[in-house]
Amino acid sequence: MRITNKNLLNGLSILILALILQACAHHHHGTETTSDNAVSKLTLDNGKKWHMDSHTRKTLASMKGKVNALDADTATIDARKSLGAALNQDLETLISGCTMEGDAHNALHEFLVPFMPVVQQLEKTGDQQALQQSQAMLNGYANFFH
Repeated sequence: MRITNKNLLNGLSILILALILQACAHHHHGTETTSDNAVSKLTLDNGKKWHMDSHTRKTLASMKGKVNALDADTATIDARKSLGAALNQDLETLISGCTMEGDAHNALHEFLVPFMPVVQQLEKTGDQQALQQSQAMLNGYANFFH
């Protein structure tokens, strides 16, 4: 495999995003968790949905719209890879514009940490299962955040 500047920058961006997310402390309040193993650490805020800032809500709504616009059963590998690239760009936008703090911020990280590798896999391989998993995760986001 030939390493290009684009591949190197993409890899470094993903690594930096992952390190930023892992550097944050994780706190949990409440008892409800998802049944999806990929986001099993998510909990409600003492029975209520976590409050997200406008930037986060807008970005996640855009991501959800993108994944739901693509039919996992009929989408081509190239279409799935393109979606993965778009979602990775959205993740970079989300993180670079993040101003959230506290427990809601930490709860968002509990969602993003397992979500990011799925998006990376989708961009790299165009895997149908990665698309389905990203759809399920983004659709399940609304169960924990508003």
